[in-house]
This record gives sequence, C-alpha cells and structure tokens, in this order.
Amino acid sequence: MRDQSNQFLTVKEFANALGVSRQHVYDLIDRGPEEGGIRAFRFGSVKLIRIPHGELERYVAESEMDVNA
Repeated sequence: MRDQSNQFLTVKEFANALGVSRQHVYDLIDRGPEEGGIRAFRFGSVKLIRIPHGELERYVAESEMDVNA
C-alpha cells in the first residue's frame, strides 16, 4: 500500500469522502486553513486543483474536535 500522505485528491474525491457538494469544497478552499477551511494547490490553471490527502485527515480530525467541544 502506498503512503497516502503524498497523494492528492480532486475536489470531487474530497467532496465524496466528506459527503458534501463540490461547491462546499470550493468554499473551504477559498476560506483556507486559517479560517477553518482547507489547503489546496492550483496547478497550471484554476481548473486543476488538487488537495493533499493529509488535508482530508486534518479537516475531519478538526471537525470531530469541534463537535466534541
């Protein structure tokens, strides 16, 4: 099994993993990690956006902490 920390997800894959819309993921990207969103990279053009797999794990972990607070 490959190390997932070096893999990237598409917006669609990230949305599917969370069970949210792609628009919600775009909103999270626009917010950025400092504002409760996520970090993503744009490669070459605005349409090629990739999200590090670790962002999914971080976002879920932080969301779980918020619920339990």
